[in-house]
Amino acid sequence: MKYYSLHFSIHRIGVTLDDFNNDIEKKDKYTIVEEVFEKNNKYKPKRSKPIHFGDFIFSENPTRELRGGRIGKEKIERITEFDEKESSFKDKPQQNVPYVLFTWDRKRQLITIEKKSSVFNDDEFVVKVLEEYLNIHLSKKGYNIKLIPISTENDFWKVISENKKISAVEFTLNTPNFIGRTNREINDLLKETHQETNATSYITAIKNEDGKLHISKDNYFVKLYLDWVNKGEGYWKIIVKKGKTILSKQKLSYEKNDDLIPDTQIENIEKIIEVAGKKYDEILEKDLLNDKDETS
Repeated sequence: MKYYSLHFSIHRIGVTLDDFNNDIEKKDKYTIVEEVFEKNNKYKPKRSKPIHFGDFIFSENPTRELRGGRIGKEKIERITEFDEKESSFKDKPQQNVPYVLFTWDRKRQLITIEKKSSVFNDDEFVVKVLEEYLNIHLSKKGYNIKLIPISTENDFWKVISENKKISAVEFTLNTPNFIGRTNREINDLLKETHQETNATSYITAIKNEDGKLHISKDNYFVKLYLDWVNKGEGYWKIIVKKGKTILSKQKLSYEKNDDLIPDTQIENIEKIIEVAGKKYDEILEKDLLNDKDETS
């Protein structure tokens, strides 16, 4: 079974700084998002068949945390029946809603979604629609959610090495909404920016209009921003020859686990959370070790 992972960040919107400082910590933003799933089980994107959400699994502890469920897409299929009285074959439309599994990990702010081309042939579409669906409902409650694919450092450097003419590299860094697990320098910068401006993201760019930009693996700031993005806390954009744009959030990284038990949803969900979570923890651990090295 293949799956891909997304980091999610939930932000308060449309409030003053006083409202933010006094009120946001009292809100259980995770429960608010989980209630959106539970109370709104259908969404109709533009130019697409309806998407359905259901079969939710919740933990048994007192907080009743969402652990995962299913995302399905309506499809109209034709079945053929044989009418013995008329000795004829008759085609009839029939609705089918195939699905994929998804997991929801509050602790790590991590979503994983099963890769199944027979259901969704475009996984980027799934990410876009999921974020769109959640924000339609969250905006009414004063919140916004961002879904960012967990990318790898190799994805970035592969694009750099394959393109001789690079005119711009841009990093969009989401402001943190958790404490104590990120590079302190960039964490403090983004928090200060947020407190002063209420911004939910910070954009920095390196440019050379002649396409002669040189990006080195030894560049301190590139490494700093790239580490942040690789945790799912933002994304990079590279503009190459003739204005072509390559985005990290268009590059999903897939994982495969052959040990998942077929048709046993709860065990699949917990196994995916365990495996995906372990990989994500390794990324965070690397970041913390780098942070200690820099301050020692």
